[in-house]
Amino acid sequence: MIKKEARLEVIVGNMFGGKSTELIRRVNRHKITKNYQLFKNNIDTRYENIASHDGMQLPATYVGSVLELEEKTNPQVEVVGIDEIQFFESSVIDLCRKYVDQGKLVIAAGLLKNFRNQYFPFQDLIKNMSDLLLVADSIDFYTAICVYNNGKGEPCGREASRIQRLTDASEVVKVGGARDYAPKCWEHYVPPK
Repeated sequence: MIKKEARLEVIVGNMFGGKSTELIRRVNRHKITKNYQLFKNNIDTRYENIASHDGMQLPATYVGSVLELEEKTNPQVEVVGIDEIQFFESSVIDLCRKYVDQGKLVIAAGLLKNFRNQYFPFQDLIKNMSDLLLVADSIDFYTAICVYNNGKGEPCGREASRIQRLTDASEVVKVGGARDYAPKCWEHYVPPK
């Protein structure tokens, strides 16, 4: 029998929207009464822990594949958090559902779309983030604020549902921050050539 808490919660959106902050907040809420484990793909080496752009952090286990994630998951853990889930292979979707079937609460956070405004493909290019949404029990979409400047020092300020690559766009996957990416609304987003 699956526990009532067992479900797959997915937190998606664009960069600077607060996905990691929300993942940390949810895990903090559960860690008082439940064992938890957090994972992050080792492609993202910006921080030692799961960290948000606003400075919140929780310790995480860095792994390079879905197989390694599964091998390093403590069988007794009740809450599994996965940050930057889009950097894993498509089989991460099946692993999330397997954990839910085992009675675990899985909280996954990741980028819904890439800088080309396409659903972010998983590492093996077999599936993309929209496939994860199909199996989720709950989905929360987080946006940032458009930072487009009108030339008078005033940012746009609208909801930014897209991310603009500011540096060379030849690489599809480039882990970066505010120097490399800027949140933009639909009006101010400029698709890459």
